Amino acid sequence: MKLNAKKKLLAVAIMGSLAGCAADDASKEQTGAAVRQHNGSGVSVGTVTRKRERSVTVNGVEFDLESADINVNGNNGSQNDLELGQVVSIRADYYSDGTATASMVVYEGSLLGPIDSVEANSNSLIIMGQRVIIQKDTQFDDVELRSLVAGQIVEVSGVVNAKGQLEASYLALAEQSSSEFGLVGTVSLHDSSAMTFRINDLTINYSQASDIYSVQELLTDGAIVDLYGSLIDDEGGERLLRAIEVELDETMMPENGNLVEIAGFISSAINNGRFELAGLKVIIDDATTFEFGDSSLLGLDAHVEVEGIVNSDGTITAKYLFVEPENEMDIMAVIEAIDLENSTITLMGRTFSVNANTLITDEGEYYDDYDDEWEDEFDDEGADECDEEDCDEEFDDEEEANCEEWDCDEMDEEEGMEYEWDVSLSLSELKVGEYVAVSAYPSSSGEKLTATYLERIQIDASEEVFIGATIDSIDLTNKSITVMGKNIHLAQGDVTIFHFEEEEWEDEWEIDIDEEMDEDEEMNEESELTVENFFNRVSAGDFIYLIGTNEGGTVTWQVIELEGEDDEYEDDDEYEDE
Repeated sequence: MKLNAKKKLLAVAIMGSLAGCAADDASKEQTGAAVRQHNGSGVSVGTVTRKRERSVTVNGVEFDLESADINVNGNNGSQNDLELGQVVSIRADYYSDGTATASMVVYEGSLLGPIDSVEANSNSLIIMGQRVIIQKDTQFDDVELRSLVAGQIVEVSGVVNAKGQLEASYLALAEQSSSEFGLVGTVSLHDSSAMTFRINDLTINYSQASDIYSVQELLTDGAIVDLYGSLIDDEGGERLLRAIEVELDETMMPENGNLVEIAGFISSAINNGRFELAGLKVIIDDATTFEFGDSSLLGLDAHVEVEGIVNSDGTITAKYLFVEPENEMDIMAVIEAIDLENSTITLMGRTFSVNANTLITDEGEYYDDYDDEWEDEFDDEGADECDEEDCDEEFDDEEEANCEEWDCDEMDEEEGMEYEWDVSLSLSELKVGEYVAVSAYPSSSGEKLTATYLERIQIDASEEVFIGATIDSIDLTNKSITVMGKNIHLAQGDVTIFHFEEEEWEDEWEIDIDEEMDEDEEMNEESELTVENFFNRVSAGDFIYLIGTNEGGTVTWQVIELEGEDDEYEDDDEYEDE
């Protein structure tokens, strides 16, 4: 693979990251506008996405912590005990200028216990019978997924989806001598005679729990409980947790009429404009504004962020909704058609709907600065060595969360990394033949594509096309795959296939590329996949990157990149040597 192709591929990854940053920035602006309309008390429940000296950001709002009481896993804590990725509950006063001051912050881990097994290929763990899903933005505290082994005791924070799986946003090693463990989960198979129930694949015996009669009253199938105890083996050799304490897991709630912000997965089907989220009933009506996404995405297990007002019966009337689309895709290509009447744009034969929530931007200063720096660092005729200290300073901020490896605010603040979003563009200002980057999601039927982000880009090689999307289907007989409706044949050997781990995008900046290309070519050969290896690794639904050229409507695909774990690079030192 030529080095310039590698540059193009990284551009795809960056494009997707910037699109995520842009969409996130847009939603934050809208969320901030919503918060500014509320002047009073409220509660926010969500993931810590930014941590500063005296504040944290949750659900797009920065909370001042100077006067807050902080409780961490039942103990008095401080701001230093809060970490990126942890799901917290914050009681605060909101002000009309968009600021908020926290009076109380509570963090309770979602799961604490020993690892049963590590399934690195599927990015998941089994911990005390609970499946934990590792996501792209899961924050690891001084540990890596590849280093975890069965028997280690870990603490996980996250949100449970409708399947009962814990989607982790934070994971850390816990005290390895711990003998008491805990979890939050949904009760099933309650047996009042045996005093047992199950949470997924873990059996809980509460015969020795405190206030046992009160516990029996709250234990009904479907109830969400918070418990802790010790692991034992019963007479039959089955492992179970002997609970010391069991209580309902109740979300911190404000008083009637006050603001609540909460993020999580929809746990019940939509019925008459109502759904359940984290055990709370949410009402949507004609006054509800979708900040991101639309009502077609409100299905079981959809990830949403709700901002609303608490009613006297404990329900929440949603004022604003942020719905996270599944199967998002990215595409960079020339505009083939624009339909202003129907608000659509066509690229590579696919039509994308543009609505009021679509962020339309023009290319800002960041691309120009980045392109110049990239050319300096990785020139085809001999690349200069990337200064590790500079790279760390510009591209790695461990104190702030990021958007798919890139910190949006860091781009704003670091000298030489400024990016000024021009959000004043409208669809009518775009022209057929211009080159754009689009992030979009499919409707539930898969027929309609809705653009969330659209940016006009200045590029010399307008025939080049880039796609980042999931595999629709696989034809093993003909050695082909379908992505975004495009059928790609691999049997002829015209497409070069590569594999990378997500972390390698950051590692690329630290690799010494010799002026002679032999070492670089050797590195590329090591990561290249055969067609057979590719089909052994992938399945429908996997995300891949495609690079090609579009000549007169005929697309020739040249490069495929597959993301995931690579057995060849289990040892970091070995990778650096290569």
